[in-house]
Amino acid sequence: AAGCSDEDRGAFDPAKNETWALLETQLAEWTELFGDEFIHLGSDEVPSTCWNNSADLAWMADRGFESFNDVYAYFVNRSVDLVAPPKTVVLWDEAFSSARPDPATVVIQNWHSDDLLAQIVADGYRALASSSTYWYLDHLATSWETMYAFDPCAGLPDEDASLLLGGEACMWGETVDPSDLESTVW
Repeated sequence: AAGCSDEDRGAFDPAKNETWALLETQLAEWTELFGDEFIHLGSDEVPSTCWNNSADLAWMADRGFESFNDVYAYFVNRSVDLVAPPKTVVLWDEAFSSARPDPATVVIQNWHSDDLLAQIVADGYRALASSSTYWYLDHLATSWETMYAFDPCAGLPDEDASLLLGGEACMWGETVDPSDLESTVW
């Protein structure tokens, strides 16, 4: 988007028809190419400052959007609609907090906190646990014993725990390089 700085990773610009043409084409191709039930569309750490430019602000005003959160919610929900169904969309927990997509079409992958995971499943969403406290492999101070002992269902009522589909231990690249990747993961 036009308002991104050099430090930003960038963000799709939902105000541009070209963005939607690209996403429609790419997501249709992926949907056909990959036979899995699920597709992960991300949605985390979106730099909304990218939308802080005159063209996007005018587009927001035309649609009655009052905040960048409104733009984010529009983008997430329209993106989900491009593939669900036939796919079940996985989104990071920012989408739950800010966009509230239809629980019937998405799974929320939680990384922020155990309290947020409890709220996600209590609100009827299926979820994946990826606790940044316990299951981030690049958090080198967290022992494997601590990771292994963590139970994301602890404290959840049975009916909510049934919505927890599983978990994922994440490995991000900020603290590793090729020299220590394998020893960090394994």
